[in-house]
Amino acid sequence: MLPLRRRIAMRKRLIDLVFLALVFGLACDASALVVNNFQEWNQRTQLADLGGLEITSTGHARFAARVDHDATDVIIHPGGTLETLDTYKLPDGRPQPDLSNAYVYGTWNARDIQSFGVERAAYIYVGPEGEINIASNTDSGASYDPQAWLDEAQLGGRSLLLAPELDPAVWSIQIEDLGGGAYKITTVGPPPGGAATPTPEDGATDVARDVVLSWTPGPFAPAVNGHRLYLSENFDDVNDGVGGVTLNESSYSPEKRLELGTTYYWRVDEVNSAPDFTVFPGDVWTFETEPVALTIANVTATASSTAPNQGPPNAVVDGSGLTDGLHSTDTQAMWSSAFGGPEPTWIQFELDRVYPLHEMWVWNSNTGLESSIGYGFHDVAIEYSLDGVDYATLGTTHEFAQAPGADGYAHNTAINFGGVQAKYVRLTANTNWALFPFPQFGLSEVRFLHIPMRARRQQPEPGAADVPVDVTLSWRAGRLAAEHNVYVSTDEQAVIDGTAPVDVVAEAGLSPASLELDSTYYWRVDEVNNAETPAIWRGDVLSFSTQQYLVVEDFEAYNDIESGQPGSNLVYEMWIDGFGVPANGSTMGYT
Repeated sequence: MLPLRRRIAMRKRLIDLVFLALVFGLACDASALVVNNFQEWNQRTQLADLGGLEITSTGHARFAARVDHDATDVIIHPGGTLETLDTYKLPDGRPQPDLSNAYVYGTWNARDIQSFGVERAAYIYVGPEGEINIASNTDSGASYDPQAWLDEAQLGGRSLLLAPELDPAVWSIQIEDLGGGAYKITTVGPPPGGAATPTPEDGATDVARDVVLSWTPGPFAPAVNGHRLYLSENFDDVNDGVGGVTLNESSYSPEKRLELGTTYYWRVDEVNSAPDFTVFPGDVWTFETEPVALTIANVTATASSTAPNQGPPNAVVDGSGLTDGLHSTDTQAMWSSAFGGPEPTWIQFELDRVYPLHEMWVWNSNTGLESSIGYGFHDVAIEYSLDGVDYATLGTTHEFAQAPGADGYAHNTAINFGGVQAKYVRLTANTNWALFPFPQFGLSEVRFLHIPMRARRQQPEPGAADVPVDVTLSWRAGRLAAEHNVYVSTDEQAVIDGTAPVDVVAEAGLSPASLELDSTYYWRVDEVNNAETPAIWRGDVLSFSTQQYLVVEDFEAYNDIESGQPGSNLVYEMWIDGFGVPANGSTMGYT
């Protein structure tokens, strides 16, 4: 008799048969099957959507088929490794089609299985017109009808899952209801053999300049010289494979720190080992490094006066009227001083804290009357302050460009603040764009950008729960920081006051010692550079809660995926039983 663990695993996997067939696309990144009415699943099913494939009379369809069953779920497998279907058995005397060019996934072509002591066999093939058929029989002569598991009622109560060997970060399932009982089931994933799941992810922004590029290697890449990486600011160079570096590891640290605010393109080709040295070209990925300056989000505005039927001063800083950086002519989304109001006309902006200012972007008044009247600020005095009491003047008078008075207006004035520190900025209009004296002034939007000197993008995220007690705190270092003062304590006030224990570290990371279970911790990172003024940029106080208990043994994590397969976690490979030992004889299994 088979050992208990084998019999349990066999019964779980092979109780019944479920069939899903998926077309393997030419691009090797998607597979799809249109199933015409699940209630007719056991009948002939046409491949209505071939995804650009050509079906010939001899069944030149490259597709994937899998016979599998989980007690509660239908499992979808992709068209990955292909294998010629060279043997099969067709019951009921049906004609045998030409299968010389038919393919199925892996080794799941036809298989005898045992379920409750009854031998069953499944037969899958591509017909001469490109149709897919499934049939099965039993030794007792009774027919097995896969419809029972795949009609709409049954499927409606089930989940469609990726196969255990598929990484859900790489693969996904798409289901489209085509109407009339037809469904399109698609698995989407990377090209077979190619690199996948890039870090940073494709299209990422605000990426650190000292980023380490990494990816999931292709399954055939050897340990030595298995990867060829291309990195450039030029898309064509990467796409055409110009230059590149050969690597052993599936990660790469650029030799030089990347430039600020720059878009980079990169690609990884996975190179097979001898004798063929097959190259699996990768996709071109892209990311953008952290910008020179960041937008300040929390700004409030006050003004010398406000015109009736116009937006309030805060309309200038709340993003109203803006779509993708372009402003409308909606007067409720901009501010204007009262006609004949107190002069000089001014508007003041209060930031949520002191910032080293980089630039100020200005969208001037953009009413439909700008060309004839010209409400917009023209000659402007700019002052800034740390406390709202003592002000300094930025340069001399500045000219703000006139707005077109039309929708789709992009900012056309950028004032360089040169890194001056301020919490308050006041704009005083000396003149507007009117061709004659007109005592009314307006603005559409103002945006402030700052140089990020403080720590940011802290991990764990603020308020995170169930954080491991061996967590490593990390953050994006402030610009010009030479070292970091890190305060960690269960006493929030001590962290606020800076009286909590402090660790001084050179890198943007810290693994605190002796964190307790089920506790709330507060932490703060101050960025330090004694050669700069100020020498310290104080950080925000954040919190996280640690896990309530430690896992000694997670028995629920075990599965019955065969040893050596991705995701395999067999209980008897962790806990050694007595299988095959005559003096012992104890066995364990998975249920």
